[in-house]
Amino acid sequence: MQNAFAAAGKHLPRTASQQFAQAPLHVPLSQAQPGDLLVRGSAPGFYHVAIYLGGGRVVLALNEDAGITVTDLAAMSGMQLHPVAARY
Repeated sequence: MQNAFAAAGKHLPRTASQQFAQAPLHVPLSQAQPGDLLVRGSAPGFYHVAIYLGGGRVVLALNEDAGITVTDLAAMSGMQLHPVAARY
C-alpha cells in the first residue's frame, strides 16, 4: 500500500491500523470510491488492507505466494471486512 500511494504522491503509515486511523476521511463502505482503503479486522487492531477499485472490485495482496490480485468485493464477505472505508 505504501508503494502504491507513494507513486501517487501520498504518504501512508506502515500498518493497516495506522493507515486507517490517520486517513483524513472515513466513509461508510457503501460510499467507497476508487482509491479508498478497506480494512479487515476490528478496531483498533486491523490486520489487512485492500484498495477499492470501483465497480465492486478490490486489489489486495494476501501473501507473497498469491501476489497482488484483483477480486470482487463480495469475495471478501466473511473476512471481517470493516464497514467503514478510509479515504486519503
